[in-house]
Amino acid sequence: MRKVVLPVDTILTGRVAYQSFEGFWPAAATDPSSPPDLAELATWMLDTPKVVFSTTLDKVEMESTRLATAGIAEEVGISRGGAAPTGPGRGRGAPPG
Repeated sequence: MRKVVLPVDTILTGRVAYQSFEGFWPAAATDPSSPPDLAELATWMLDTPKVVFSTTLDKVEMESTRLATAGIAEEVGISRGGAAPTGPGRGRGAPPG
């Protein structure tokens, strides 16, 4: 798990995925019956900054989470002619890194 998630410094998500995160990860991080690997992933999910893209949410309450205030390109700092993200989590349709 560490090999996959450690290079990720921000999670970009939409409303539906965020709402499923919000309903699962906080409980998984604190539930004593959670397997150790799940608890570790849950803690990482809570601690890793998240940007939620939504036109219907007014606020987000999960730790380390904020609503996007601009478009995806602006939020991740990509400008025309700029470099696209590479590595794990670069998104579907992205060119190979």
